[in-house]
Amino acid sequence: MRALILSLVSSCCIAQTAFDVASIKPNLSGAEGGSIRLTPGGRLVAQNASLRQLITAAWDVRDFQLFGGPPWMASGRFDIEARAGGNPAPEQMSQMLQTVLADRFQLKVHREKKDLSIYRLTFAKGGSKLQPAKAECTPMIPPPTTFDPATLRPCGGFNSNIGMMLGGAVSTAKFAATLSRILGRTVVDETALDGSYDISLHWTPDDAPSPANSADPSFFTALQEQLGLRLESGRGPVEVLVVDQAEKPSEN
Repeated sequence: MRALILSLVSSCCIAQTAFDVASIKPNLSGAEGGSIRLTPGGRLVAQNASLRQLITAAWDVRDFQLFGGPPWMASGRFDIEARAGGNPAPEQMSQMLQTVLADRFQLKVHREKKDLSIYRLTFAKGGSKLQPAKAECTPMIPPPTTFDPATLRPCGGFNSNIGMMLGGAVSTAKFAATLSRILGRTVVDETALDGSYDISLHWTPDDAPSPANSADPSFFTALQEQLGLRLESGRGPVEVLVVDQAEKPSEN
């Protein structure tokens, strides 16, 4: 009886590592852009997504951290639908996506460190202007049914759009990680600040049609004026993901 109980406990606690059903089809629409959604309930839906996008989503790396692989990894587009039983956690869903890519794309990768250009997040002259977190943020689970994208401040996360970033109850480390996605370069948090903060940042993008007519400054100026922070260019070790093998999948 004791052995049976232990067997049942072990079975219930083994994390699922693969989707129950996965369908992959080439997308030949020629449309620009793609999306990858990992939704509650164990469902993955990717539309017009490249293998590069799928890899960065599965391993939680940025495109500038991905090296190697054939050219079609960026140009080829795919639609994927996959389902898993239960309600897997986001980390488990990412692991299951890795399994799909390994099985269907014969993907093999490894991690290593490279000396790359980075930014160091430090204080501007006059010091930090970060505001300690208040209770005025929006829980995202479950997702709100209605909201204004221009004012939504997620609790523990960011709402980012062109020339705008709003964050609620976030650490400076998480802020640095979000800046990495925006700038396409690793941002290292050297502020040594503890606690959580509310972030409000508005700037005029460099490629805006009429930057001279905007009331918002450039990104780097906005960072200093609005948050009392600045970015210093430098070089340092960055963990990257290297693709050793990738093959086009058969359609199903």
